Order: sequence, then structure tokens, then C-alpha cells
Amino acid sequence: MRVLIVDDEPLARDLLNSLLEPASDVEVVGMAGNVEEADRAVAELQPDLIFLDIQMPGQTGVDLARSLKGVNRAAVVFVTAFDDYALEAFDVAAIDYLLKPVDPERLAISLNRARRFAGEPKSRDTGAGVASAPTSSGWASGVWVQKRHGQVRLAVEEIDWIEAARDYVLLHTRRQSHMLRATMETLAKTLDPEVMLRISRSTFVNRRAIRSVHEHGKKNLVIGLEDGTGLRVGSTYHKVLWRRLIRDGLVDANGSVAGDE
Repeated sequence: MRVLIVDDEPLARDLLNSLLEPASDVEVVGMAGNVEEADRAVAELQPDLIFLDIQMPGQTGVDLARSLKGVNRAAVVFVTAFDDYALEAFDVAAIDYLLKPVDPERLAISLNRARRFAGEPKSRDTGAGVASAPTSSGWASGVWVQKRHGQVRLAVEEIDWIEAARDYVLLHTRRQSHMLRATMETLAKTLDPEVMLRISRSTFVNRRAIRSVHEHGKKNLVIGLEDGTGLRVGSTYHKVLWRRLIRDGLVDANGSVAGDE
């Protein structure tokens, strides 16, 4: 997978480059410090994946992403501190968003999303705007996501997992991520706990998205999703979650997911 890193800070570019080195299928083919350099690099290098900073001198990373839409088929992952440009960034169909400073485990999740993106038809994600009927239990069946030209409704069933991102939360669907200005505690009061399982202070996971559950050591529990994403379970959630997964028949005592061969 050919990767282009775009960031106006040399230290940030070098750090991300070093974090990508252990990935054997990743080749960093170029780095750029501004949108003009990046535009030329995209045309010359034809990357499969672009890690793109948002706020840079002159044009922003959002401007570059918009110019590539429909022209270049590279996947875009925004690398951001969630500043004033955050909402604009989430209006562009990026496959993922990373918070600075970049966490190696979270970077691995982004790479898995990029690998899946590269292996699928490049059709538009239809998760946004798909809404299910209100549930009889009173739990929210969908959430409204702010976009540049208004709001769209995202059905809870379309969401694979949710993670906290400072003042926002990220809603991850199969092919795209969305931003919502909300707290995890607010979501905990509106989302059905039988559908969205709380696995840590910063993470929810949809029951239907779970493909494996593994114990690593005595206190480390990791939930695996279909795309290879591994979500670590918080230590205070470990015992309760494990018992619940077994109780509901989602896993057996060995960690095998029911229905999976």
C-alpha cells in the first residue's frame, strides 16, 4: 500500500513515518509540507492512502481532499487536533480520523480500514441518512450528524463502533467515519445497551460487529471486528462484559463467537 504523508510540521511527518515502518505492506512513497506540494505528489506518486493534516499554511487539508474527490481514488485519513476545521473535515468522505499525537494501536486500526477500502468497490457509503424506525423500548434508533449543508441521520445499526475524541465522538461505519459533538455519557443514556456494548470509558461496540473475543494475559480482553480492528476492553469492564457475552451466547468460554466457523 503506497502512502503519502502530508503535514506542515517536519517532526510530525517523521514521527508518522516511523510509526508506519513496522507495517510490512506499507510503503511511504512521499511526504509533503503543504497542499501545493501534496497536489503534485498525488499526481506523480499515485498513492493508495493519504495521511492528511487539516490546518496548514495557505490551503487546508480539507481543501485538498475536496479537490481529489472524484478525481483520485486514494483513501484519506485526516490527522488532526480537532480544531475549528474539524466539522469541515468530517464533511469530506475520509475513511478515518486520527487524533494528534497519533497512538500506534489506533494507527493500526486506520491501516486496517484502508486495506479494506482498497479491496472493495469505491461506492459511496450509504450509512448516513439511513434511519430505522424508533425502537419500542424508547432507545434511540439513529443519531443526527452535522454536515456542511445540514444534518443527516445515521442509523444505530449501521454503526460498528464508537470512540471518544475529546469534545466529540467518532461513529465508525463499515466504510466511513462520522463526527458527532457529544459525550460518551450522553450516548450511554440514549443508546440501547443491548445493541451498543460499552467496553471502556471511551468505546462502544455494536454487538453484530463482533467477530472474536480474546484474552491476552489475565486482565487484557480484546474484541475483534470483521475488518481486523482490535478494540481493547477497559479493565473495569472486563469481567462484566465477559459474563454478558457468554450469557447472551455471543461467545463460548473459549472466546469463539457463536455462528462463526
